[in-house]
Amino acid sequence: MKQTIGKTVLCSALMSVSFTSAVFLSNIVSVVNSIFAIVYLIIVAAFYAGMLISETGKIIFVKWMLSLPISFVCFQYFWKTHYSIRAVNWMLPDYGNQSAGGDFAGSVMLIIQLVLCLFAVFVAVSVKPWDYRKFEKIQLVSGIVFGIVNVITVVILEMQFPSYQTIMQYINS
Repeated sequence: MKQTIGKTVLCSALMSVSFTSAVFLSNIVSVVNSIFAIVYLIIVAAFYAGMLISETGKIIFVKWMLSLPISFVCFQYFWKTHYSIRAVNWMLPDYGNQSAGGDFAGSVMLIIQLVLCLFAVFVAVSVKPWDYRKFEKIQLVSGIVFGIVNVITVVILEMQFPSYQTIMQYINS
C-alpha cells in the first residue's frame, strides 16, 4: 500500500521538528554533559531514520525534500525567539552574548547531527520492514508522540528562559 500524501507530509514535519529542536536542545544538554548530548543526537537520528523508512526510495526522497522547507520554518521560530542566547543565559545567569567558543561548540554539534542524519538516510534506504502496514502504524504513532514531546520540551524550557530584553539590558549596562 502506497503511503498517502498526508502521511508523507506528517512524517516530514515530524522529522523537521525533531531535527531543528535537536540543534538547540543538544546545546543545552552539552553544557551538562557532551556525551549525553551526542547520545541525544543519536536518538534523534534513529528517529529521523524511522520516519524516513518508506516503501520506495522515491517516497524517502520526497519526505526528505519536504522536510527542508519545514525545517526552515522551524528554524525561524528558534531564531525569532532568540532561543540560543536565552537558553545560555538561563543555564549560566548573566552570561551575556554567546561566545565564539559557544558558537563553535554548537557548530560541532550541528555537524555531528548532520552526519548522523545523513547516515539515517542510508539506513532508511536499506531497511525494508516485513509488514509495512504494521510498521507504518508504529511509525506514525511513535512519530507523533516523539514530536509532541519535542514541542512540549521546547516550550516548557522557553517559558523558563529569561527574556531577550533582560539579557540585552544586562549586556548594554
